[in-house]
Amino acid sequence: MECFKQIYSGKDGVTESFEIKASQKKFDSAKELEEYIHANSSTVELFKRIKCGGNSYSREACEYIAELIRTKADKEEFWEVDFSNMFVGRKLDELPDSLAQLIDAIQGFNVTHLYMSDNAFGPNGVVKFNKQLASNFQSLTHLHLLNCGLGPEGTEMVANALRENGSIKLRCLYISRNRVEDKGAKALASYFETNDQLQKLLIYQNGLK
Repeated sequence: MECFKQIYSGKDGVTESFEIKASQKKFDSAKELEEYIHANSSTVELFKRIKCGGNSYSREACEYIAELIRTKADKEEFWEVDFSNMFVGRKLDELPDSLAQLIDAIQGFNVTHLYMSDNAFGPNGVVKFNKQLASNFQSLTHLHLLNCGLGPEGTEMVANALRENGSIKLRCLYISRNRVEDKGAKALASYFETNDQLQKLLIYQNGLK
């Protein structure tokens, strides 16, 4: 069974995608993750995309992924990041710091697509990345935050950060199943007033009146 793969592009020494197959594995240490990756591939090439979802990662394992991005993501062409569904079975108080490690690592790249759905990091997790969202990620066009436990407070923080940034013109925002409620929806509406590029919005199951 293929558990890890690198999809090669036409550029010498660069892969299109670095993917750890979703297999409900639990990585409790950096060493465990490193051994798993190198058991399936002798080397990790430069990559343009990364996908890690469908497994459970400790903070230490997230630090390893973060370092991998810093050293192996293509400086010019790294564009898609999929951090969805990475913390199943982890304690809620672990998630914010793990998330911070991952988000810090992708700063400075021209990431256009960022997927973080199905991670129950809630408002405490948003605190760990809203400052970066307010000042970086100018190229971001697609943001997926489905089922992250944001609540109205977390949604408001995300919306405020997007508005403060000024350069982020999302074309696609998925933010369903977050209990956004009226407070969060109003904050998002304020951001949408500054963005004429939005093409798709998913915001169902959010307790809106």
